[in-house]
Amino acid sequence: MIISYIALGICFVGIALWGLREVKQFLVAYSTIDSAPALEAFKRLARRNMIVTLIYLPFGLVSLLWSVYLVFQFALQGLVVVLAVQTPVVFFSFRLNKLEGRARSLDAANDTLKEEHRRVAESWVKKALPDF
Repeated sequence: MIISYIALGICFVGIALWGLREVKQFLVAYSTIDSAPALEAFKRLARRNMIVTLIYLPFGLVSLLWSVYLVFQFALQGLVVVLAVQTPVVFFSFRLNKLEGRARSLDAANDTLKEEHRRVAESWVKKALPDF
């Protein structure tokens, strides 16, 4: 049971690292939204991350419930396992969130691109499914 929990945590870290790589690549390629291709790249990034989040959330709930179970079932040993697994998950998730925020706050070259970028960025944060 503990090994399965650790495996789930490793999957979460892997997803976060993949997300970090994707956002970093986008930010290296585009320092501003200065063209239609840059805006389309931003939309692809937002779509992917929104869909991954939808997949991630139910497993996150399972992980939370499993964490509580392990602490109650195994006391101190369970707590140590939960902290060891969840610390990197939380760390990389916060880093990913910070980079996503940078992507959402890029400047745009003109008002048309700026408005569309703002709309996509707002949708990314406030909606479950992409509408762009």
